[in-house]
Amino acid sequence: MQTHFVKSVVVQITTDSNRRMLFTVGAVLALASVQACTGDCVSVGVPGVVVTVTDALTKSAPASMPSLRVTDGSYVEDMPRQLFDKSPPELWAAVERPGVYTVLVRATGYQDFVKEGVRVSRSDAGCAYLKQARISAELIRQP
Repeated sequence: MQTHFVKSVVVQITTDSNRRMLFTVGAVLALASVQACTGDCVSVGVPGVVVTVTDALTKSAPASMPSLRVTDGSYVEDMPRQLFDKSPPELWAAVERPGVYTVLVRATGYQDFVKEGVRVSRSDAGCAYLKQARISAELIRQP
């Protein structure tokens, strides 16, 4: 399943003479899954690397906020403390960027989590949407 992010939503509320509420939504809602594509699929902004971060001992959110760094050759992207009100936290990077990444997750009081060779690619058929790499990072507390 692909997750797509909507950049903005505009809602206009008006009333008619019968005091009924009329809603106009000025955004196209994201699709939960892409089977076929007839337009510009790249503009939806799909993150290539998505990392769910947990404490290895408790299996819940780590005690300190994690940060994410992805590298692909000379390309480096840092995503510090990006929690999005999820528990456990979900960090993401490499939006619409295929590549082979080294993923580094850091949090104070924990050993670094490193995973190499994380491949992000585009689909072969129809719309060339990004195939996400989803990773579970279980952080081990430092002694």
